[in-house]
Amino acid sequence: MEKFKDLAQDEDILAFADFLASQPGELRFPDYKAMDLMKIPRLVPNVWVLDFQNGLEDGLIVHFSGTKIDAHFGRNITGLDFEKIYPGEHKKELIEDS
Repeated sequence: MEKFKDLAQDEDILAFADFLASQPGELRFPDYKAMDLMKIPRLVPNVWVLDFQNGLEDGLIVHFSGTKIDAHFGRNITGLDFEKIYPGEHKKELIEDS
């Protein structure tokens, strides 16, 4: 977490990282199904959850999207395949290198 704090400057990103680090479990990523996003209500509009722990063969489904994320895409994207709605050139940076 300290290395992350050295790299990130944005208070919201740091608050979200602290929230993720506080989640129980020993997986590489916290269990998004068990998370209570209402513990970070001011951040929830900017949160989106993608689960690619089991690979990308079945697509990259958006399991949750906050209201500001939906506004950015012009619709609710929860349940959609991210690769089919994201027209940008930065997929590798956003997903594959994260």
